[in-house]
Amino acid sequence: MKISEVFSSIQGEGIHAGKPSVFLRTALCNLKCVWCDTKYTWDWDNYDYSKEVHELPIEKVIEKIKE
Repeated sequence: MKISEVFSSIQGEGIHAGKPSVFLRTALCNLKCVWCDTKYTWDWDNYDYSKEVHELPIEKVIEKIKE
Protein backbone atom coordinates (compact mmCIF):
# COMPACT_ATOMS: atom_id res chain seq x y z
CA MET A 1 0.00 0.00 0.00
CA LYS A 2 1.37 3.44 -0.89
CA ILE A 3 0.96 5.83 2.01
CA SER A 4 2.11 9.33 2.79
CA GLU A 5 1.69 9.20 6.56
CA VAL A 6 -0.11 7.73 9.55
CA PHE A 7 -0.63 10.07 12.49
CA SER A 8 -2.74 10.64 15.58
CA SER A 9 -4.61 13.87 16.19
CA ILE A 10 -7.87 15.27 17.47
CA GLN A 11 -10.70 15.22 14.94
CA GLY A 12 -11.46 18.81 14.03
CA GLU A 13 -14.57 18.46 11.88
CA GLY A 14 -18.04 16.98 11.91
CA ILE A 15 -19.93 15.10 14.58
CA HIS A 16 -16.73 13.47 15.87
CA ALA A 17 -14.92 16.79 16.45
CA GLY A 18 -12.83 16.68 19.59
CA LYS A 19 -12.33 12.91 19.58
CA PRO A 20 -8.86 11.34 19.37
CA SER A 21 -8.38 9.87 15.90
CA VAL A 22 -5.84 8.07 13.74
CA PHE A 23 -5.43 9.35 10.20
CA LEU A 24 -4.10 7.28 7.32
CA ARG A 25 -3.07 9.55 4.48
CA THR A 26 -2.68 7.65 1.25
CA ALA A 27 -0.32 8.77 -1.51
CA LEU A 28 -0.81 9.38 -5.22
CA CYS A 29 -4.10 11.27 -5.24
CA ASN A 30 -5.22 11.86 -8.82
CA LEU A 31 -7.58 14.81 -8.18
CA LYS A 32 -4.97 17.59 -7.75
CA CYS A 33 -7.42 20.04 -6.16
CA VAL A 34 -6.21 23.66 -6.12
CA TRP A 35 -7.20 24.01 -2.44
CA CYS A 36 -5.34 20.82 -1.41
CA ASP A 37 -3.34 21.17 1.83
CA THR A 38 -1.43 17.93 1.25
CA LYS A 39 0.16 18.49 -2.14
CA TYR A 40 3.12 16.36 -1.04
CA THR A 41 0.90 13.35 -1.75
CA TRP A 42 0.80 14.07 -5.49
CA ASP A 43 2.76 17.18 -6.62
CA TRP A 44 6.04 15.63 -7.83
CA ASP A 45 7.24 18.86 -9.45
CA ASN A 46 7.61 20.40 -5.97
CA TYR A 47 8.02 17.38 -3.67
CA ASP A 48 10.33 14.38 -3.65
CA TYR A 49 8.45 11.15 -4.37
CA SER A 50 11.13 9.03 -2.68
CA LYS A 51 10.69 10.98 0.58
CA GLU A 52 6.91 11.38 0.54
CA VAL A 53 5.65 7.97 -0.61
CA HIS A 54 6.17 4.89 1.55
CA GLU A 55 5.31 1.45 0.18
CA LEU A 56 4.19 -0.71 3.10
CA PRO A 57 2.53 -4.11 3.30
CA ILE A 58 -0.98 -3.90 4.71
CA GLU A 59 0.18 -5.70 7.88
CA LYS A 60 2.67 -2.90 8.58
CA VAL A 61 0.00 -0.25 7.97
CA ILE A 62 -2.29 -1.98 10.49
CA GLU A 63 0.59 -2.16 12.96
CA LYS A 64 1.23 1.60 12.60
CA ILE A 65 -2.47 2.36 13.13
CA LYS A 66 -2.52 0.29 16.34
CA GLU A 67 0.56 2.06 17.80
